Amino acid sequence: MSEQINSLKSQTDLLRRNLASEKSSLTRNDEELFNEQKRQEEIQDQIEEIQSDLSLIERRGQECADNMGNLDKEIQACNSSVSGKQNALSKKREEQHKIQAQYEKLTLDLVTSENDIKNIKQNFIDTHSRDLMEFEERMYKITTSSAVLREKLSKSKEDLKNLGSVNLMAPEEFGEQKERYEKLQANYDDTNKSMENLLRVSEEIKSKSTEMFITTYNKIKKNFHNMFRRLFGGGRGELRLTEPENVLTSGIDIYAEPPGKKLQNIALLSGGEKTMTAVALLFATYQVRPSPFCLLDEIDAALDDKNVMSFVQVLRAFAKLSQYIVITHNKKTVLAASSLLGVTMEESGVSKIITMRLDKSLKSASAIPEAEEFKEEDVELESGVVIPPRPPKRIYNEDGTITDPVIEQYEKERKEAIKKAKAEAKAAREAEKLAQEQAEKTEDTENTENNSKKDTNSDQNSDDNLNSGDSSEIGTKTNE
Repeated sequence: MSEQINSLKSQTDLLRRNLASEKSSLTRNDEELFNEQKRQEEIQDQIEEIQSDLSLIERRGQECADNMGNLDKEIQACNSSVSGKQNALSKKREEQHKIQAQYEKLTLDLVTSENDIKNIKQNFIDTHSRDLMEFEERMYKITTSSAVLREKLSKSKEDLKNLGSVNLMAPEEFGEQKERYEKLQANYDDTNKSMENLLRVSEEIKSKSTEMFITTYNKIKKNFHNMFRRLFGGGRGELRLTEPENVLTSGIDIYAEPPGKKLQNIALLSGGEKTMTAVALLFATYQVRPSPFCLLDEIDAALDDKNVMSFVQVLRAFAKLSQYIVITHNKKTVLAASSLLGVTMEESGVSKIITMRLDKSLKSASAIPEAEEFKEEDVELESGVVIPPRPPKRIYNEDGTITDPVIEQYEKERKEAIKKAKAEAKAAREAEKLAQEQAEKTEDTENTENNSKKDTNSDQNSDDNLNSGDSSEIGTKTNE
């Protein structure tokens, strides 16, 4: 039973599919029928149009046949009435054939002209992308001769040819160039702004560096003078800038005046004096900014015993601020140290480092006197120093913008200069105009005066002529 049901179901599905296919085929057939009916209607319309044309042609043919029949009747009547009109009839037939030939020729010319007109319209559309009928109204308003129009057309074509081909990609290229220009302009503005900021920072750094350098330099200058006096037991040491107006690139000259000598450049001193001057400059620098560690190599080699004692006294005073390692062969310098570091060779070819602390007994035996109390002197500050002015501070507005007084001052001066130049140019034009008007007035006055003089002279000449005429008449009458 179930198998029958399944077979029935399969048959039912098969029938449904067949029904669906038949429906679809019926739908297609309906569509094809509709399309065929539509085509039939179109063909029927065309047939009706052709029939109407045929009926028109038949009517015209009938009219022509009627005309021919009438003509034949007239011919027969004429032949029966007048035999002499046969020649005239043959001539008329010849004329008819000629007219028929002309008619056919004109018809052919008309078709050719219509084709030419269509081609001209299409060529105009292809060439200029516009319809020729847009200019139909202007065609009837043209009164210029065709020769002039052809001449203008040839000239226009020549000008168009000279212009060259049209670049259809110009708008896209212009857009690309404009975008590139805007990017470059933005980069240029950013670069200018960055350059202005860098120049401003450079000026600030230059001004601040100059101030810091002058402050430190004046301290070192004072310390050098006092340290020189302390090492030499008198005298005078001096530092001078070679270019005070340009501090950051200026050199520094060192002048020394040991006791009993004149103030002179350090290059003219002896070796020991040069060493003591260098030690004075070194310790003067350490007084401003001490270093935690310092290494001195054979710094006392050129010093005599007296100068070594002064050097050791100063070194002891500065040992409280920094740690010093001195490489020396001088015994007094060695005895002044707290610890000794040496290299020895107990065995041949084997070096050994030895560290030794000096006893108080050895130090007391060396009898290095303590430094005397020293009174420092003040030194005049460097004169003629030019410190670059700092640029004014920028003003940060509440809306996030920055106001630069320097740029505003520059823009203000530039606008005032432009305004002044315009005013001067306007004044110059007005002065030139006034001078021209004055010259014209002067010339008119001179011309008026010359004309008046000419009139006066002509009046005088006429009066003289009249007088001479009167006198001649009087003389004639007297003679009579």
